[in-house]
Amino acid sequence: DARPGNAPLNLLKTSPGDAWLLKQMTGLPLSMWAASWKNLQERNEFDTDYDVFQPTGFTGIVMENEATGTRYHTARDTVDAISPRLVQAYGQTMLALTNRFGSIDLRTRAEGRDLVFFTLSLIGLVAYPYWVMLTLSCLGILAWLVLVIIAWRRAQFSLKRFLLSLLGLLLGMALIVVCAQLAWGVIEAKQVAEVAVDSGFEGSAAWQAGLMSVAALLMIALLVFLTRHLGGIHLAAAAPLLLLVTGFAANSMTKTDNPLTTAWLAWSFLGGVVGLGVLLLTKQPVWKVVLLSLAALLIVALAIPRIWMGTYTREGAWLTVLVVSVWMGLFAPHVEAIFGRSPAALTNR
Repeated sequence: DARPGNAPLNLLKTSPGDAWLLKQMTGLPLSMWAASWKNLQERNEFDTDYDVFQPTGFTGIVMENEATGTRYHTARDTVDAISPRLVQAYGQTMLALTNRFGSIDLRTRAEGRDLVFFTLSLIGLVAYPYWVMLTLSCLGILAWLVLVIIAWRRAQFSLKRFLLSLLGLLLGMALIVVCAQLAWGVIEAKQVAEVAVDSGFEGSAAWQAGLMSVAALLMIALLVFLTRHLGGIHLAAAAPLLLLVTGFAANSMTKTDNPLTTAWLAWSFLGGVVGLGVLLLTKQPVWKVVLLSLAALLIVALAIPRIWMGTYTREGAWLTVLVVSVWMGLFAPHVEAIFGRSPAALTNR
């Protein structure tokens, strides 16, 4: 399903029981972004051409790219509006898929369980069973609890400071989100004619990216402020919890995948837990740098592509800015390592 513009090609959904299908696609030079976090939701919606075939048992995938502004289904939806890079991505992907499925016996197709899937730069499509992601997430929750207990037994954790950290993050994020949505209203007001057509306007992706970048910088400033007053340990413990709570709230409202099996959320959460562990258990500066870098990699590897895709939304700025704000909280350990005060200094206050 192709739309005009420069947004990346995206694997939107797969047919149920996609283990065999994804196994065939793994290792191919697919020029697209993919993630299973909305797979279940998309299957329950009737909004693509493939939805006619899915109920009859056909095996397939749906690929699309987001539209730019209001060109989609308007007089400006022309050949000239299509990005050559997008055409190249479609061509490269379809050629790889055609070569693979044209060289195998399709009668070998077998029913299987759904898999968690996503793409990684330089690696391509990655897929594994849901139970693997669920197990890792549960181990991460257990590790979070153990680390909090260790911090408490070492007198480095205070319930009061922890709750104040949660409150500070929530209030700061709320203020950032409200300001972003107010700014979005001002921006849209200058594009009245286009917004009336399709709830979007030319350049909306750039404005979204700008607002999200400002939100990220404001979150860093907020983390520095809260770290100096409440301690990075408390923020490092609060941020992963806040991510999970936000994820479950989104799950209940949109019927997307369980946050514990949604790869970009789960791996980001695990990165936050690693960061908390580094603050508590690592004293050597070299190892602290190495392990905090690993934590950052876990946080950003899957999340950045997902957040970048959010710039193409045409439904306001509050949701994308909220996602960025919650996600940026996971860098509390890194902020503590750079700007934080010593635990003794905080204890004496």
